[in-house]
Amino acid sequence: TTAINTIVNRINVLDARYYQTVDRSDAACFYYPEPTGQPVVFRGQCDTTIPVVPNFNANAYMGLWHEIERYPTPFQEGTCANARYSLTGGTVDVINTEVINQRLESINGFAVLATTDGSAKLKVTFPVAGTTQTIETDYWVLSTDYTSYSLVYSCRNLDSERRQVISWKLSRTKQLTNAAATTIRTVMNNINVLDQRYFSQTDQTPAGCFYFPEPRPGVQVEFPGQCETTIPVVPNFNMAQFQGIWHEIEAYPKDDQPGQCVNHQFTSGTGNTLNLVSSNVLNQALGITRGVVSFASNDLAG
Repeated sequence: TTAINTIVNRINVLDARYYQTVDRSDAACFYYPEPTGQPVVFRGQCDTTIPVVPNFNANAYMGLWHEIERYPTPFQEGTCANARYSLTGGTVDVINTEVINQRLESINGFAVLATTDGSAKLKVTFPVAGTTQTIETDYWVLSTDYTSYSLVYSCRNLDSERRQVISWKLSRTKQLTNAAATTIRTVMNNINVLDQRYFSQTDQTPAGCFYFPEPRPGVQVEFPGQCETTIPVVPNFNMAQFQGIWHEIEAYPKDDQPGQCVNHQFTSGTGNTLNLVSSNVLNQALGITRGVVSFASNDLAG
């Protein structure tokens, strides 16, 4: 400043009385960047005084949480994101899943409490794909009732002037209750780096959660969701023409009829029914099962 003052004193239109100090603090430099879908970066350093849940009950927090909304993250890009936590000793086992292009992707990690005062500040560690390295991130629970909702915050200093913030709204069910959403908004109103403009909704619909499980020989195929009742079937199904022997060419695995050389013989039954005799060969032994086929509805659809 001595050199600057020397120059100022030489120029008559420059006078120290007119200079005002510019506030360069984190608070003065804070602003809301435009949402771009990329991880949110704010000026300043991570605030270590943000209040979290005290006397955190880790046991009550365990189990399945559905992601309802999230800030953009560099490691999440799918739908139907869920987290399952289980406590083993003093360590929380973490399994995160999401659906990408109808494939279920998962990553396993672990979390530990970052403090000894019982506050809900955890550190989560995940492996870095394709390497032997791991990455550690903050996992602070800002608010939860353990049974319906949780608001989670994470912050990382990128350098001496910038920080990256991530947040998640979690629910025990596929959507937040009105009461939970109101509570979360109240908490967010007191934390300047949490703003609704940066949250995007996570698709938790049946379509967003659908994926094709990896085929396993001899294991029945289980899909997420409920049975579809609108799949089109043969109308005006003719039971008489369906009678006879049918040879099974291909089939999904089923527990009630393993083996090979599966055949089904349909014969006329009482009323509007068919008698069914199914056979299969397992370990060179012939198995026989019997049943009755009837219409499941009154529209005569097959």
